[in-house]
Parts: sequence; C-alpha cells; structure tokens
Amino acid sequence: MIILSCRVGTLKRAETTLNVTFIIMTNFLNSVVDPLLQKLVGVAQIVKSFSINTLKVARYTISRNDFTPITFIKLKDLLSDGKYQRLVDEKFIKKQGIFKPELVRPLIIALRPKKLGGQKVIVDGQHTACLAEIYTQGGGEQELPCQIPPTLRHPEDRSLEDCIKVEAKFFDDTNYIRNNPNSIARLRAGIASGHQNSLDWLEIFINLGIHIEKVGDEDGQSVYGLAKLKTCVNKYGQSTTKDAVKLYADTIKYSTTDVWDSPILGGLLFGLTAALHFADNYLTTDKKAGFKKFLAERLTMKSPKDWTEKTSGVIMDLLIVEDKFVETYNILVAAGVLDSPRIGQKVINNWKLDEIHNKSTRHKEDVDDD
Repeated sequence: MIILSCRVGTLKRAETTLNVTFIIMTNFLNSVVDPLLQKLVGVAQIVKSFSINTLKVARYTISRNDFTPITFIKLKDLLSDGKYQRLVDEKFIKKQGIFKPELVRPLIIALRPKKLGGQKVIVDGQHTACLAEIYTQGGGEQELPCQIPPTLRHPEDRSLEDCIKVEAKFFDDTNYIRNNPNSIARLRAGIASGHQNSLDWLEIFINLGIHIEKVGDEDGQSVYGLAKLKTCVNKYGQSTTKDAVKLYADTIKYSTTDVWDSPILGGLLFGLTAALHFADNYLTTDKKAGFKKFLAERLTMKSPKDWTEKTSGVIMDLLIVEDKFVETYNILVAAGVLDSPRIGQKVINNWKLDEIHNKSTRHKEDVDDD
C-alpha cells in the first residue's frame, strides 16, 4: 500500500510538472505570435478610421442571390470588342510565361441578343483569356470561370450600338471601383459609351493626326503619354500642339538612328510645343527663324531621353525649353555651327512670366482620367 501511494504521488507530481510546462510554453508562444496577430484588423475597425459619417450613408440589404454566380465558358466561345477594350499588353503576356488558375478572377461577360448572334463578349478579363489561350493545352476547349451580370444580359430588342454603350459603361465602372483604371482604357470606354468629354478628345486626336493605342487617327502618328498630351493641348492649344506634332513626326521620319524610331513621347511633345509658343510670341524675327531651324534640323543630335532628362514635373515644358533647347542652341551659336543670334536670359524670364503658365491645364472632366 505504501509503495502504491508513492507511485500515485509521483504521477501527480509528474502531471503537475507537465501542466506547468504546458502553461509556460503556451505563454511563450503567445508572446511570439501576439505581435503578428496585432497586424490583423477587422474591416469594421478599418472603416472607423474613415472620415465618413456611417450614420448618414444609405445601407442596403444584400443577400447571396444578389451576387452574380460563376459559370464556366469555353475559350472558343469568348469574343472581345475593340471599341472599348484596351489593347492587349503583349509584354505582360510574355512576362507571365504561365497560366496560374489560382490567381484567376472570374471574367465578366456580356451576353448579346440572339438576333445579333448571341455572342459572349469579354467585358473584363481579356488578358486572362489570352494567357489561357497561350499557356494551357486545352486551347479553345479550355473553360474559364465567368460571370454574366444581369445588366449585361442584353434584352432581345437592344441594338448593337446600345449593347456596346452598356458594356463600355460597365467596363468603366468596374475599373473605377477597383481604383486602378487605365486612362487609355477609360477613354476608349468613354468614347464607346458616348461620354462627351471622351468624344471631344477623340475629335482633338483626329485633328492633331495622332492616336494613342489606336484611339484617334489610326493612320496618324502614335503617341505615348496621355496625361502629358492632354496637358499640352489644354495649355498651348490645338494649333501649336499640331505644329509640334508635325515637327516631331518629321524628326522621326528623317532620323537615321534607331533611338528616334518610337512613338511620340508626350513629355517631349510638351516641351516642343512650349518651344514653339516661346519662339512665336517672344523672339524677334531673326532669332525665331534661327531657333525654329534648330528645332527642325538639330533634334536628332540627341535622343528623346536626353532631351527630357531631369525635366519631369509640373514645369517640365519650361525646363526643356530653357535647360535643353535654348542652352543647346546657344552652344551651337557660340561654336559657329549656327549662323543665328544668341537667345538671352531676359527674354526667357519674360516668357516664364507669361500668364499661360499660371492657368489650369486640366479640364474638370480629366481629373479621373490622368
């Protein structure tokens, strides 16, 4: 009996020791894990930090049935409409090198009326479809997760034009909600949906003889940099911008180096347009003739990158004119390369005080586009 009692006591002490050890280890692990858990924040807590009066906002009752169900559609049955879709980024497709289904969000599909063919049109997810087409073995038989929202189930009496407008607006809304809109894509969507500001810019691009990703004059000069282009037009007007486009396009056309074999860069176009405004409004006849001849014949002495280096920002156009064009022009004049009079600092300073540099260069409707 004594031996048994000792054994029971030993077991109880062992159990107590294990309990104490467990508690110590638990506390230790909590001390390590807790700091990590502190980074997890509930959605309600995030919202509390907003400057939104949640007591005044309208709240709606949403059930599972209000969400668009997912259906699987074969690649061969999916089509894309270039009237509002962005151009496919081939570099992005090549860079991926693989199709990862775990990263795929459902494609947004529009179902057009049977009288128009009943096509299933990709409203959002074009790049996903292209990745699947290239990097999966299923080919056209490969199925992708898709959603067809009620708004995009077009009624039978809807015209093709109205279908495109509805799809374009949905595309625009979808990208806006995600807070990552591509300005070109939104412009294209705005044109397709009949948004007046977008249509105005389309008309301007056609008048300038340019296009950005085929938005505008498709046979004209390609331009890269929508924001700078808009700023250029808003600040210096269509006429001066058009002259600068021709100057830039001629430089590309007659250049014998590969560095100029590229689309017109919006930043450099901004600088060229500013230079023409400066010449036309502030230089005497002989200086204007010499400076414009320099711009027409000497731009290829440097690359577009060199002309715009260290000139970014809101005064990019002023920096290009003063620190790049005029400075280089004066160097060539001093070296006897150009038979033209030197441009002094005083006339540059007078130009920099022009009211044109103080006016707003953004239209109200363009704020979300840039």
